[in-house]
Amino acid sequence: MILFGLIFFAKSFDNKIIDFPFYPIITSHYKRNFIQNYFDMNHIDEKSTHGKNLKNIVLSLKQNQNISYNIDKLEQLFVLKNGHAAFILGIINEFGLFGREIDDKAACRYYEVGSKYGNSECKSSLAYYYRYGIGGLKINKQKAFQLTKESMDKCVFSAIRMAVMYYEDSNIEKAISILLPIATLTINNSTFFDFFFSA
Repeated sequence: MILFGLIFFAKSFDNKIIDFPFYPIITSHYKRNFIQNYFDMNHIDEKSTHGKNLKNIVLSLKQNQNISYNIDKLEQLFVLKNGHAAFILGIINEFGLFGREIDDKAACRYYEVGSKYGNSECKSSLAYYYRYGIGGLKINKQKAFQLTKESMDKCVFSAIRMAVMYYEDSNIEKAISILLPIATLTINNSTFFDFFFSA
């Protein structure tokens, strides 16, 4: 029995991750803020230029369908200056999803371009890369701070990272002032907890 458990455990490391990570974002609906998973794509307007395509692409990828075709479609949207496509391609490369190898340099390139397109999630990810010198970037805490500041209203990770930066600079009051709204949103938002407690 132990042998079968070890074989199963070892085999699980051979398989590439085939699903997107949980990526909490802050969205507004009827003047109320919510925390949602970016990859549920509920924040994307289907009536926007590429909204419906993006939703269909992510849904197909989550169902492990037509992977090459859908990644090619994301590349086409990226060329059309779509920041969401840049972020999704960045995540695919950063985490080595859908049979791809982890490629932090490629992810960094997508995040850099997506940031220029104004995508908050790309700015948040690029800030992390600058803070720790990932993807061929040199550590640049000032650039990381600026990108984090620009994206903290939309990205939970950026808000938390900004609070940590203030805490490290001994500005505890500012750190708490950033964390309190996120904590309140988390407590008031059952969809955030659904992720953690779903079977």
